[in-house]
Amino acid sequence: MALGTGLFSREKGLKTRESTSTLLVHGQHTGLCTGLVCLGISEADTQPFLSSCDRCAQRCIEALEMELSRCRELRKDNLPPLTNAIRDYMIHLWMKAHISSEERSMFHGFSEVEYTEELLDQREAVLEKLREFYKAKEDILGKVVERNKLWK
Repeated sequence: MALGTGLFSREKGLKTRESTSTLLVHGQHTGLCTGLVCLGISEADTQPFLSSCDRCAQRCIEALEMELSRCRELRKDNLPPLTNAIRDYMIHLWMKAHISSEERSMFHGFSEVEYTEELLDQREAVLEKLREFYKAKEDILGKVVERNKLWK
């Protein structure tokens, strides 16, 4: 009985570690993809690397951590262009999503001229919310564009 309990406990521990590894890899993969998009690196350039990290082996986790570290350094080195690119993309999404100027002005970090990682993180968070909003409302917003074309 004790032997069976020990095996069950060990198996449960392995499954827990495996699911933790899966979550870790998924989180790093998502973070890496977001970072690469913000850095302007095309998906075609990164696909070979990302496809090689499809299993949750320790090697994959280490490779993802190294790539994330490299991207973080690139991000630090490119704060001004990244910030400007995010601002431009936010304006683009605000226009496409018909966000009012009052609602835009609620994000105070947009007009800051500093180039810090904290402000970049804030801008990226707002940009992600804008993307989610646009994706959720894309059908409706497309119909608004069609309506506006008909009225012109």
